[in-house]
Amino acid sequence: MIERSALAAGARATVGRLTLHPDSRNVVPGRVWFSVDTRHDHESQLAELAATLRAEAAAISARRGVSIEVEDFWISPATRFDAALVGHLRDSARARGIPHREMPTAIGHDAVYVARKVPAVMLFVPCHGGISHNEAESITPAWAEAGLMVLADAVLATASLVKG
Repeated sequence: MIERSALAAGARATVGRLTLHPDSRNVVPGRVWFSVDTRHDHESQLAELAATLRAEAAAISARRGVSIEVEDFWISPATRFDAALVGHLRDSARARGIPHREMPTAIGHDAVYVARKVPAVMLFVPCHGGISHNEAESITPAWAEAGLMVLADAVLATASLVKG
């Protein structure tokens, strides 16, 4: 239900934590707590997704005769990075023929906090299996080189604007 709703909204949703009580492999839990991290570049779309998830939870609650409580406990709005810096990264990737995509971010990377005060941007490189922020994260030397070249081009493009 969560994945289907997020994909329909053009968003992402991740169930990050799951706590069962009792937590036993052969007992139906009487209580389940889980977190859902939702992301979308537009706050209005994110609000619509939240409303959809709440409505679906209410429908499940009524259908199954269980109690479901939905609570917002942490909200981090999407960060808009500096358009010129994003453009430099995009232009470099295109010029080098490197596949790329722009992604919104709301999670607490350092650049999110920096961007609240000064122009900032973030650059990600692919990870094997899409695994990041995990000790299993790994990239190829070619992916690292491509990221470095895109970053270097963007730094030089920015520097030439600052000098002039």
